[in-house]
Amino acid sequence: MLKPKKKEITTQIKLARIAFVFIFFLLVSVLWFAFNAVSVRFSARPDNANIEFLSSYVIPLNDRFLLLPGLYEVTARAQGYYNLIQQVEVGDESNQEQSLVLEAMPGIITVAIEPEINAEVYLDGIFINETPVETNLSAGSYLLEIKKLGYLDLIDELDIEGAGNEQNFYYELILDQSEVRITSNPVGAEVYIDNDFFGVTPITAVTNSGSHVIQYNKMGYESQTVSIYLEPEEIVELAVVNLDQQQISLNITSNPDAASILVNGSFIGVTPYIYEYPEGQEIELIISKLGYEQQQFIPNKMDSLSESLSVNLVPELAQVEVTGGPSGAEISIDGQVIGIAPLVFDVLALPHMLGISLDGYIEQEYQFSAQKDERYVWQYDLDLKNPLTGDGYRLFYETSLSQQMRLVLPASFEMGSSRREQGRRSNEVIRNVIISQPYYLGIKEVTNAEYRTFNPNYSSGSFAGISLNEDNQPVVGLEWNEVAEYLNWLSIMDELQPVYEFIAGVYRPILPLRNGYRLPTEAEWDRASRLDAEDQVNTFGWGNSYPPDDRQANIADISSGNIFNVIVNNYSDGYVVTSEVGKFAPNSWGLFDLDGNVSEWVQDFYEVPVVTETEVIDPMGPLDGRFHVYRGPNWRSGGISEIRLSYRGFSDQSHDYIGFRIAKNGQ
Repeated sequence: MLKPKKKEITTQIKLARIAFVFIFFLLVSVLWFAFNAVSVRFSARPDNANIEFLSSYVIPLNDRFLLLPGLYEVTARAQGYYNLIQQVEVGDESNQEQSLVLEAMPGIITVAIEPEINAEVYLDGIFINETPVETNLSAGSYLLEIKKLGYLDLIDELDIEGAGNEQNFYYELILDQSEVRITSNPVGAEVYIDNDFFGVTPITAVTNSGSHVIQYNKMGYESQTVSIYLEPEEIVELAVVNLDQQQISLNITSNPDAASILVNGSFIGVTPYIYEYPEGQEIELIISKLGYEQQQFIPNKMDSLSESLSVNLVPELAQVEVTGGPSGAEISIDGQVIGIAPLVFDVLALPHMLGISLDGYIEQEYQFSAQKDERYVWQYDLDLKNPLTGDGYRLFYETSLSQQMRLVLPASFEMGSSRREQGRRSNEVIRNVIISQPYYLGIKEVTNAEYRTFNPNYSSGSFAGISLNEDNQPVVGLEWNEVAEYLNWLSIMDELQPVYEFIAGVYRPILPLRNGYRLPTEAEWDRASRLDAEDQVNTFGWGNSYPPDDRQANIADISSGNIFNVIVNNYSDGYVVTSEVGKFAPNSWGLFDLDGNVSEWVQDFYEVPVVTETEVIDPMGPLDGRFHVYRGPNWRSGGISEIRLSYRGFSDQSHDYIGFRIAKNGQ
């Protein structure tokens, strides 16, 4: 039997088998890797960084890598940056992204200046070194400051690239220096700039730029200062400064004060007074006051004079003797009681008003001008008064313009009105008032003709084409101060003491009230209008009934219906505007037009009175204020509120419905 022959396995076959197995396993591995790997995108800063993996199981695909999930160590390299070695964990999800940020190396910078001097260099406010400076800086923006005394500060913003780049910065410093040319009149003044001495005028001073204060000092002259601002490298020529001679401040006082001061014949004021004049100037002072001896001084010739001059004025005196009957009368000079008669006394050599008074007797007054070293003798004989009827006072008083005034007797009464009174206003507060002294009140309102004797060109104007300016119509359109001026003028005309003095822009009555012409106080006007001669109180000028009968008073009647919104219906007085004064019936005192024609200024400043239970004696109103009171209805008044006698108006201006009448103290 034949045996089969074994096939011989060659080396080539073995190698083929091994290669087949290797390829098979390689293919299986690739398929396994492809099936399990994920795509990861790596972004780097800078974007030109080279990325390397320590692991071999990484397949690069453009900007992505195929990686099996797991932990990898990645190295990133770029020129100018520190190498980055970072562990990255790759997850199972597809299309992952990983970020790699490399830290830039610092840049190398050089800072140098012209001129080549040592200046301080600051970066972001921190001192670095003196120029020239070479240092390393990370990339970014920095605030550079270069400072050197005598030069302007240099400020710049540096943009540093970093990454090992070299950057050179060169600057030119500007001298902080300006010139200012300074002179004065007269020359030779010492010049200080910011309190540092620079020399004497004329001078060219070199200093730094910016704000400065220049001071000029010269003996015998007042110091002066000038503020300037200099730009760098600027040349400024200042205007010539005129220096004033130093002043002597001389404090001049006198006993008594209010003495007139004349300097070289010119009036400069009254004592006490501080007078300033240039040192070295010769002046002559004259100190004078009426009733005193004049005194003369030349200050620069007085060894004892320092900064004050006190002068005791020597009075010029006259002697006065007052005797008469009955004895015991009070003697007053210019309203001030000085003793009891018989009396001998001295007065200054001035005009004076001598008063002689005794209870129950008519007061006597004498005006005289005392002369130095003269003697004046008065022998008085006082007449008795009748306190019940006012005997001892003239019933009528007449001005030099023939304006008649009526004596009104004292009374105790209520001012204001009851809250139940129809038309009452809130400023009509009830007060208990006493008028303690008789007084005179003009029978009629002052007319245009009477006022024009004082102011010939004055016109009261017209209304709606109807004249307010006829001679016998009441003068209107005057401010309160203008009325006071007229009354003072009339007082002087009649040799009486003016009542008003001009103080702080306003005429004010001098208290106690002098014997000249004046306006009635509000209480005096109220007493004469609302209380008749039998002391009965009336709401209206014609009594207490409303409406009035025709032609009772000049108020807004039916003829004014086309002009005014409010009139007294079914009433006629015959006038559209003002009538001649005295055209309507007087009240029981014989006084005309208190109930119409024009409202009338009174003396008082306006106020709303305070309710009080005590009686007010001779009220004068507030001592100061803006507004003055006017009382009484007028040709425009049509409402029941305005035609009542207790109505109170107030104003600080002139109006064509306000006039006035004259009042005067009883005597």
